[in-house]
Amino acid sequence: VKLADARAAAARQAELLGAGELGPYNLKANSCVTHVVDVLKAGGFGVPKTPLAQYRFLRAMTQAESAGGGH
Repeated sequence: VKLADARAAAARQAELLGAGELGPYNLKANSCVTHVVDVLKAGGFGVPKTPLAQYRFLRAMTQAESAGGGH
């Protein structure tokens, strides 16, 4: 994934990982999907706003990567 601001994405990732406990798992508000979306947004990558749309977006992106389509 090409990001407009990869440094900001890396900084956000480090911030989240450095936070320690990120709270209880919640499918819509605190999951691996929301984590990845948060990092992508910090990097300037446009992602959908709703949890279901975010999941579908990331799933389609990973399937394209697996098929060699890239992004």
